[in-house]
Amino acid sequence: MAKIVNVLLHGIFGYVFGKNHIEVYVPAVCGHVYKAGRASNGVGAQQLCRTEYTLAGVHGGSRVLPDCNVSPVLSLPPKTVIDEFGKRYCKIHLPYPAPFPGCKDQMCAVDRYKVGSIYAGRDAGPLNKLKSFPNMHIFVYELRGDSLKLENLSGGEPIDLTNPTGDVINVHIWCTTPPMDMDTHGSTRAGHLRKGFAALVDMFPTHEITLQIPDGFTPAADTEALPDGVGKCDVDPGRAGCAHFGEVNCGYANIMFDPTEARA
Repeated sequence: MAKIVNVLLHGIFGYVFGKNHIEVYVPAVCGHVYKAGRASNGVGAQQLCRTEYTLAGVHGGSRVLPDCNVSPVLSLPPKTVIDEFGKRYCKIHLPYPAPFPGCKDQMCAVDRYKVGSIYAGRDAGPLNKLKSFPNMHIFVYELRGDSLKLENLSGGEPIDLTNPTGDVINVHIWCTTPPMDMDTHGSTRAGHLRKGFAALVDMFPTHEITLQIPDGFTPAADTEALPDGVGKCDVDPGRAGCAHFGEVNCGYANIMFDPTEARA
């Protein structure tokens, strides 16, 4: 049986569905600590550098777009220059997942909540139309060979993610890891989230969107189906009965972009 690799991205990300791979833009946000590792509690995770990475060691597939009815997908105008002033923390290239037996959805929108119309601005329409908004996505692959790494495209040390035991490898990419005290950075939870979302949108200059969280904001949790080998504590270690080391999924702050001819 082939080993499954589940890549779970916790935090704020902008996904661009390019010609050959998914480009994951990671905005630089005050208070965030950027790491990658295998443990759902963050133990042993390694620091990400301010560079570009590519996930090596999995079988890739052809270009597939997410379902815009369940994922926050926006169009990207031709020849858009993304992150023109280099404000991102880093960028990660993910291969397109390839379908294989036992997996129903290779791009899984999870940690979903019914939030209502919390976005404003000219381009907010598709986001407000979602019946429930995912806090994160999981990309599911089949392992190729025995080695799994985030290769550093600048020539630095790779991050080794290989796990010789078990049939499933869960790879966690974190934008926030403990301890994170938002009071230290002068932000309320809602204020920090709005600032983080603004940092993401700032990398995509053609879009006008803001995140508006009203007073008394109480989103309702939606049902979720998880990939094989992924449990609720993998998705959100802050849930009851899990590691309780704080919030790691920056709610309602991820956006996916479908470019016609975008270049970075």
